[in-house]
This record gives sequence, structure tokens and C-alpha cells, in this order.
Amino acid sequence: EKNGWQKKSDFVYPKRYAMVQDLMDNHKLVGLTTREVRDLLGSPDYTELGDKPNWMTYQVVLDFGWDIDPVHTKDLVLEFNQDSVVTKVDLLEWKK
Repeated sequence: EKNGWQKKSDFVYPKRYAMVQDLMDNHKLVGLTTREVRDLLGSPDYTELGDKPNWMTYQVVLDFGWDIDPVHTKDLVLEFNQDSVVTKVDLLEWKK
């Protein structure tokens, strides 16, 4: 459900964690164009990853715990080729 995926509350997307695995398992993301991804998921949170400009990133988890800095992040990352077609989909997770 696109509306659930896009709903944001206090810097986080509360429904994405429950939705991301189903999205990866049951929706063919590889082969979609950037326009098709935006139609399906809305605007990405980031459009590059470090020095890699052909990426779109959607925040799944952003947990600050009791700290001022994040202690846990998880992002859905899509890599695109020069024709703006998804070639790779991954979940990147970081924990302090």
C-alpha cells in the first residue's frame, strides 16, 4: 500500500519495517525504471549513496534509542544502470 509506505511520523516511517520484506519478495523491483519506482514508492529519501549517483534509498528504520545520534538504521537501496533501470536491490543495515 503506497500510502502506508509514504506515511511519515516524527522523522520515521512506522509501516516500512513491516512492509519491506514483502515488497522485496513479492514485487519485481529489478527491471523497473526510476519513474516506475517513484510511482510505486514515492520520492526516495536519498538519490545517491556516497559517491555513487545511480542509487535511490528509502529509509526503513531510523532508531535513536536514548542517544542524540542514530543507533540503528536500515535502508532499502536500489541501484540503477545508465538507462535508469533498477539492476540491484538490497537492504543495508547498520547498528551501533
